[in-house]
Amino acid sequence: AFAADPSHVLGMDKDLRRSLLLSPEDRHHIVETLKRDSEFLASLNIMDYSLLLGFHFNDQDTADNNDRAMTLAEQRALGIFAAADGTGVYALGIIDMLQAYTTDKKQERFVKVHVLRKDQEGISVQAPDVYSRRFIGAMTDIVAPESSLALSGPMELP
Repeated sequence: AFAADPSHVLGMDKDLRRSLLLSPEDRHHIVETLKRDSEFLASLNIMDYSLLLGFHFNDQDTADNNDRAMTLAEQRALGIFAAADGTGVYALGIIDMLQAYTTDKKQERFVKVHVLRKDQEGISVQAPDVYSRRFIGAMTDIVAPESSLALSGPMELP
């Protein structure tokens, strides 16, 4: 979905066409935090959560109105990370984490896979440990890509 102002875009995971511009230290911190959080959610039998990613690009008004800069620890505690090139900040957090893997979800998975013949790897209804591994894999691709070439150039959304 797109807002009337193209500078305010709401996108989905497939809309993100590049990885984030983060320092190696921030990438490591985010991936490790997401791993711990995802494993914790799996231990509670929770599945089907998402990562909310917000970003803000710096402009003169932002720089002028920043009366008190947060410390790195304060930023990390809030899930805020500076872009490695200094052009803005990212805010990250796990959302929609209230779906338990219940008998209803197991039945839903059975119907989707065995009756509707959906790809069992492609559906969101997964056992919590499988969902956690898939989530971490996808988030690692976005946050800490294998290639540093993925970190060049501006953020692109459709």
